Amino acid sequence: MVEVDAKPLSVEEDENENEEKYENEEKEKLKKWKKKSRDVEPKWMEKVRKASEQRDEIARKIDEFEEKIESMHIPVPRSETYPLEIQQPNHRLRLQYEALHRHYEETMQERSIVLEENSRQTEERERLHKEIENMKEDSEEVATLKKKLENTRRLLQVNVEETVTAHARRDAALARLTEPQQHGSSSATRQR
Repeated sequence: MVEVDAKPLSVEEDENENEEKYENEEKEKLKKWKKKSRDVEPKWMEKVRKASEQRDEIARKIDEFEEKIESMHIPVPRSETYPLEIQQPNHRLRLQYEALHRHYEETMQERSIVLEENSRQTEERERLHKEIENMKEDSEEVATLKKKLENTRRLLQVNVEETVTAHARRDAALARLTEPQQHGSSSATRQR
């Protein structure tokens, strides 16, 4: 009887475990990335909304001050000092408005960078998903090939056993056939 070595199965099991670990690590990375991208976008949208509201409020105040300046009738002695009193708050509001506008532009630029990164990570996630699907298909093929190999090994073992049995029967039959001939030739020599 022929024995078949079972050591390659343990190597294949190790490979399967390594593939499962790799798939689990990739899934964890995908989960972390999804959570991170979900958390970032609402924060940026809130900042943009607040910046827009502040910009609109400052613009409204500037318009109110300009209307007040235009509608006021200032007495002549005060007419020289009043423009300075109004210009300083107006100038301060203009600076605040410009700073807010710069902040808004920077926020929009950062948002576009975040969106680009988000789309890049989405593409990476899709690529990883395709790789995982391919790995699943490969592992299914390997499992099918393992089954076929095991069936072939069993058939080969049965075939070897049948061949050994057939050879043993043939040898026994030949031995039985040669015995009467040897006995017959020895008895024929005795009769002579």
